[in-house]
Amino acid sequence: MSGALLTLWALAGAAHARPDDGDLFSWSDTDVIEHLDLDASDLRVHYSVAGPHAVDPDDDLPQRMGDATADVLATFDAWGFLPPVAEATLGLDGLGGSDAFDVYLVDFGGAADGRFAVDACSDVPRTCAGHVVVENDFAGYGYASLDVAIDTLASHELFHAVQAAYEADLPTWVSEGTAVWAEVAYDPASEDFLRFADAYLADISRSLDRPPSGPVASFAYGTGVWWDHLARRHGVGSMARLLELLERSDDAPVDPREAVATLLTEYDDTLVDAWTDFAVAMAATGSRSGILPGPPYAAALVGPTPQTDGAVLQTDLRVFPWSVRYDRLRPAPSSLALRLTEPDPAVQVLVLTEDAEGRLTTRHGPWDATDLPDRLTLDGSAAWIVLAHPDPWGASMKGSLCAGAPGDCEDDSDTDPHDPDEGAPACAGCHTGRPSPALLGLWWLLVLSRRRSPPNQPVRPRRRK
Repeated sequence: MSGALLTLWALAGAAHARPDDGDLFSWSDTDVIEHLDLDASDLRVHYSVAGPHAVDPDDDLPQRMGDATADVLATFDAWGFLPPVAEATLGLDGLGGSDAFDVYLVDFGGAADGRFAVDACSDVPRTCAGHVVVENDFAGYGYASLDVAIDTLASHELFHAVQAAYEADLPTWVSEGTAVWAEVAYDPASEDFLRFADAYLADISRSLDRPPSGPVASFAYGTGVWWDHLARRHGVGSMARLLELLERSDDAPVDPREAVATLLTEYDDTLVDAWTDFAVAMAATGSRSGILPGPPYAAALVGPTPQTDGAVLQTDLRVFPWSVRYDRLRPAPSSLALRLTEPDPAVQVLVLTEDAEGRLTTRHGPWDATDLPDRLTLDGSAAWIVLAHPDPWGASMKGSLCAGAPGDCEDDSDTDPHDPDEGAPACAGCHTGRPSPALLGLWWLLVLSRRRSPPNQPVRPRRRK
């Protein structure tokens, strides 16, 4: 464990047993169970004082977890969020021995840090009451301190409880992403948020709403950096409004993409503007931060890595919907030629210049991909080419990118590069034309001259991560 939050997010409308009633992480028959009531906050913390799940009495974890839970819920309330659904609202009879919101401390044995689990749900709207289960000592979990672990788990798991007061069945990139956002909103120094943000930024060329398949990936948690971008752009109340927009009015859940688009419209914003600014802010992170606008934690991020990096960029590409692609040109020419062979007007193109210290200093654009400037005057030691695709419903933009000095991406004639009846293609070296007969002949000679591979040699597939 590195200290990165690992949770078991259990909604989907199915009721789950509690640690005292046959849960996956149940107390032992030998555990001696006590509870702590925080009457002013209507909270009850359950814990073991002896047995396999016993807390360390020197840590005073029940009191500290209870205080943090109360403070987090009060903070969420001040920000305009609904409280967790009360048990009595759904006809539950004093689970955990009272009507208070219950927090259980158990030994997860390294399998998880915490969990919000459902007790019961309504149909429409799809809201749920539940309880929180948290690790009993965090030994071996790698958090910087017990206080950091407590704040991280309290803000994350309780935000799942808040989500369930609006809509229980959210896709992971929304449920986990906004819960990680809650971590940094509550604690601006959250290292857990930074780790997950970098996991997302390492794969930012993937569509935001398409996390990798399999167990919940860090990518889904890391989308919290996008939700934080929106919250910083429009205020923390925008996240409460987002959850309101996600509340269903019939059996079908609301499409989160529609909810985001509606939210931005209500704030006189657009997906194009918000996503383009996000793409720039995420580029201006790590060693590149300090001049272009970015989040207050920009320098603490590693940030994205350009997909290509060289003196001339000539590459095939595919830009997925709701994603960002970065390429880096160095050294940057004083006059930049930029060509795309199959441009999509939905894709926004920007050029960011980098100074001698590696900081991004100047933003050029955006332009839609079909309306690029013929030449762009640059003043910098390197340039980042940013392709931001803000349309969640759009198609991927395929084709080729060429960026460099004018002679690198077009010939010197006066022919129109867009006229198929004239001259050379617009992007020399971008694989836009058919190979010459001489090259085809050479290729066939190489094929015929190669020795055959030994028979029956299996090809070992690469393991998907």
